[in-house]
Amino acid sequence: MFFIPGPGWADEGVVKWFSYAEGITAAKGSDRPIFLYFYGPLCTICRKMEEKVFPRKEIAGYIGKKLVPIRVNIALQEKIANTYRVFASPVIFFLKPDGGKIDFAPGYIEPEVFMGMLRYVGDRFYEKMSYQEFREEERNKNPVPKEKD
Repeated sequence: MFFIPGPGWADEGVVKWFSYAEGITAAKGSDRPIFLYFYGPLCTICRKMEEKVFPRKEIAGYIGKKLVPIRVNIALQEKIANTYRVFASPVIFFLKPDGGKIDFAPGYIEPEVFMGMLRYVGDRFYEKMSYQEFREEERNKNPVPKEKD
């Protein structure tokens, strides 16, 4: 089977999730990094991410254009969760198109911080610098104004 990447895997505000196997194949075929999201069906923090972060137009749109989104239920897909040593949720892994690990982040992530993480991975800054260096560079481009005394 040949994989032909389309314009993106997200409509406005909606991430189109892949199953694990489909996503791994899609990433290799499209040469896009992987956004691997582990969630639990009763996880309130997961629901918060799904309601407050993922539906944002800029986030869903960026994911659809630059990454392969995979969603894994840790209760139903224990073998996959165990492979990544995920025992609680939410946990997000960012992987290279070949499946190699870039980084991971547990827990709730504020939308602004999450967008920075997506840019770090989706624009492949991970190939040039650490995430800390990326954040520092971004801060220097957009410094927070100092309060006047």
